[in-house]
Amino acid sequence: MQEVRTQIEIAASRERVWDVLTDFARYPEWNPVIVSVQGELRPGADIDIKIRQGKLAVPIPCRMHRVELLHDFRWRGPRTRVLGKLLAGEHYFSLEPLRTEAGEERCVFVHGEQFRGAVLPLLWPRMKKQLEKGYSLVNEALKARVEGN
Repeated sequence: MQEVRTQIEIAASRERVWDVLTDFARYPEWNPVIVSVQGELRPGADIDIKIRQGKLAVPIPCRMHRVELLHDFRWRGPRTRVLGKLLAGEHYFSLEPLRTEAGEERCVFVHGEQFRGAVLPLLWPRMKKQLEKGYSLVNEALKARVEGN
């Protein structure tokens, strides 16, 4: 298994970040990588996401794996077993509350994915750099959206 893990501090409450992060209908307005999420925010729900790769929006059928209100949610994909044996991932978004010394509410957004599959060793060196860059772009865009920048 291989993992990409990124994080960013956001000057807002965990509740505010959660509201933006779970409003899937508005992803096209701010998310530069995950341009579409269709489905319910509940464990076991089938969801369909589209990831921007260059000028293309690549569809990936997933299943919501875990949802813990105001803390995290995870989806696994693809839903098909054959493709999943070749390459599969568990994408996660996690919110950790943080309070400054002045009592200001902040949040640490942790964003990553764990990968497995038969072709992973062949793809990983190139894939890792692209994913780190893409996830960092999502983090920055979420921060700007939540903080109103």
